[in-house]
Amino acid sequence: MKDYYKILKIDRYATEGQIKKAYRELALKYHPDKSESAGTHIIFTEINEAYQVLSRKENRENYNYIYDYDVLNKRRVDTEEKYSSRMDWGRDIHKKTTHGEPVYARDEESIDLTPYIRSVRLVSILSFLFTFLVILDYFLPTADHEQTIVEKLTTYKSTSTTIIVTEDFQFPLNFRYSRMVRRGNKAIISLSPIFGIQLKLHVTSGMDSYDFNPHYSIYNIFAFFLIILLFTSYLGIYHKASNPELIFSAGVANVFLSILVMYLIFFG
Repeated sequence: MKDYYKILKIDRYATEGQIKKAYRELALKYHPDKSESAGTHIIFTEINEAYQVLSRKENRENYNYIYDYDVLNKRRVDTEEKYSSRMDWGRDIHKKTTHGEPVYARDEESIDLTPYIRSVRLVSILSFLFTFLVILDYFLPTADHEQTIVEKLTTYKSTSTTIIVTEDFQFPLNFRYSRMVRRGNKAIISLSPIFGIQLKLHVTSGMDSYDFNPHYSIYNIFAFFLIILLFTSYLGIYHKASNPELIFSAGVANVFLSILVMYLIFFG
């Protein structure tokens, strides 16, 4: 059976735009009016035949189904003739999987994720921009608010955290530092300018002054979520389209992590 992907010199997971581009370039190169090489007419006919099949979604799906079936059966025959024992077969399969080589053709029941690549990449781009904005928010000049400490409360979230209550804010402070803060102390709470995330608590007590970071924050113990989100966004944006499963998985991870980061920002 003819390999139309090989004829058009494209990847199995090529998009419609890539198929059209490859067809135009090859058709121009091998058109009988443009080339006088021997066999040009045959090559040109195969190029047109491949394009007619791969350019239409239904024809392409039927072709993939039949092609995979033939290739899988051929590989089964080759396996029986090539390997003298199951041990030899197992060693070769292990070698292929170790080097990332495909062992069998894609299963005919597998889902083709190629049509969703563009949408998933858009999700990854939005996730990257959101992460970049959160990181930028940390480095921009803060908005400082003068407050008076009204009360100190424990929290159900963590026994090691004390909530410092002022007129307008509730600042999560590590319990071991809570003795350094008293009711009536003057305080300055610094907020990030974009998302209003609490960055620092400056407390003045008599002649002494202290600076505290929030006990739990997206810029503190949860900062690793931002690093992971940057990495998965990079995979979703820049990874080759030849591996749509990885791009799709990265997109799903980006959605989950973005929601988690937003929760930590607005409800954490």
